[in-house]
Amino acid sequence: MTTAVLVVWAVSLALALILTLVAVVLLIRVIRTAREIDALASRTLPAAKGIAGNTAAIKGLEATKSGGAQILSTAKSIDGAAGSIERTLKTLATALGQGGR
Repeated sequence: MTTAVLVVWAVSLALALILTLVAVVLLIRVIRTAREIDALASRTLPAAKGIAGNTAAIKGLEATKSGGAQILSTAKSIDGAAGSIERTLKTLATALGQGGR
């Protein structure tokens, strides 16, 4: 019976050793991958900051777009008024030209 206990103990100990080695190997792989991710992130950070800075102006484009719509509306109104003035001046010139003859 003592031999059976020793065999079970030895097998359990060997199994625990194997499982511990597997866990250590997996832990080493996780640490190596985490270090690679950290290195890549530190190399990527300046580019990400540059992209954020370069795309910040996009928000301003929305404000410019709405301002452009207002300018277009005003320009159309000015164009209409200028057309009306032009027609009035032509009518006046015609009237003055006919009245002066």
